[in-house]
Amino acid sequence: MAPRNEIEHTVAEAMQSLLGIETIGIHDNFFELGGDSLMAIQAVSRLRETYQVELPMREFLFESPTVAGIAKIITDNQAKADSSTDLQAMAYLLTQIEQMDSDEVNVSLEKT
Repeated sequence: MAPRNEIEHTVAEAMQSLLGIETIGIHDNFFELGGDSLMAIQAVSRLRETYQVELPMREFLFESPTVAGIAKIITDNQAKADSSTDLQAMAYLLTQIEQMDSDEVNVSLEKT
């Protein structure tokens, strides 16, 4: 089955490049196609750099060594990173508000 989205496409390209295979389906197992742990480390490194997310080796090696599985891990971890960033931004704003005196708060509220 062909990649269904951009992340699956990128994961498939990374695996194809490492394995020297022209086409990889989303359910093909990386290790059954000839991949080894060194190639898996290279794939994880590339994908971490591309997507700026955590991609645990344990999950790649043992739980999800397919394009679809790896893409799901990336998607899930992007959502977690986005939530974390949102929470950090809210915490920062709350800290800023807590440091304001009541006059500053009232002026800011009047502006909105």
